[in-house]
Amino acid sequence: MNAWIAVGAVNAWFFSVLVARKSPLIAADRVLAGLLASLGAIFAVVFVAREWAVDGLLLFLPYMNLFLGPLLLSYVAAMVNPAGEAPRSAPRWFLPFAIAMVYLSWLVLTRSDAELTAIFAERDFRRRSAVFNGFYLVDLISFPACLLASWIHLNRHRRRIAECYSDLTSIDYAWLRRLILALGILWAVIDLPLLGILFTDRMTGDTVLGLGFSLGTVLILYLAYFGIRQTAVYATTDPSIAIASPPESRYLHAGLDEEELGECRQKLLDHMEEHQPHLDRSLTLRELAGSVGLSEHNLSQVINVGLNQTFYEFVNGYRVKEFQRRATPEAVARHTLLDLAMNCGFNSKSSFNRIFKQQTGTTPSAWVKSRRAAP
Repeated sequence: MNAWIAVGAVNAWFFSVLVARKSPLIAADRVLAGLLASLGAIFAVVFVAREWAVDGLLLFLPYMNLFLGPLLLSYVAAMVNPAGEAPRSAPRWFLPFAIAMVYLSWLVLTRSDAELTAIFAERDFRRRSAVFNGFYLVDLISFPACLLASWIHLNRHRRRIAECYSDLTSIDYAWLRRLILALGILWAVIDLPLLGILFTDRMTGDTVLGLGFSLGTVLILYLAYFGIRQTAVYATTDPSIAIASPPESRYLHAGLDEEELGECRQKLLDHMEEHQPHLDRSLTLRELAGSVGLSEHNLSQVINVGLNQTFYEFVNGYRVKEFQRRATPEAVARHTLLDLAMNCGFNSKSSFNRIFKQQTGTTPSAWVKSRRAAP
């Protein structure tokens, strides 16, 4: 098991170099390279501590959450930020970690190995110093709090890109959501025993630690694979659309009045019927606004307020109707449903099935069968 942990350390460092050499290198890539390098260092510390029984090193392990949590949050924030960078407040997220490292360094320099081992082995919080316990409790809260904040960032991003893109297959960062869920489980498996909340014996704790970091090795490969392939998605050049605010407030001061809204709405609908831009699989708000002759802001208002839909719902509604128009018995006999769907602007079978069911309440195959059974 120790060898598998060592593999995790080497892989993390190797992939951090690969990410750092990406071209073009965006801000989120630099954060990801730092995150992978940090994970490699943590895995190396655990390997040394387990291989040579250096318990003092494990004292630092729980506190690393005070660093990894903000680093993960910085990566997610940089990925979804329309400016392409982590928020300016990000450095302050690492302040608890800096303070904890100063305290732990002082502890290591002023305590013997036996005293450090005793501190680590002691499970009764009442026998530990208040400062030591305080940092442990902050650590207990910080990592899941950063995971929750990352989850919120991703959900806001999904709502933003639904305002600007007609296909979300590769840009909604579903892989990051899965990673966050896995990290939450991993945190519970590894950290809760170390924090003394799960009262297991020492052997069980070591076993859980080894299993947890073995799983962590797999997560490193997962993070590196998708991180290398992923590019940041900036939904629009219009800052008012990039902010996930309610439509009513978004268009309050710089939007169309009722008469203009009606005119632009009809102009948009006429354009969709005549030119069928929804057949373009990669259609974006910016492209549709240019072809209709409206600004991104005004087109967004027409769709959000005038039609009470997101851009994603609006365009895919036309794609579903186009599929229903083309899926005649003769066409279905000659082509697969996926072929017909792709010709209507859909990008994948999964997105087609999901959107079709959302819009009609049934699956494409069931809808086709019902048409055959109709008199």
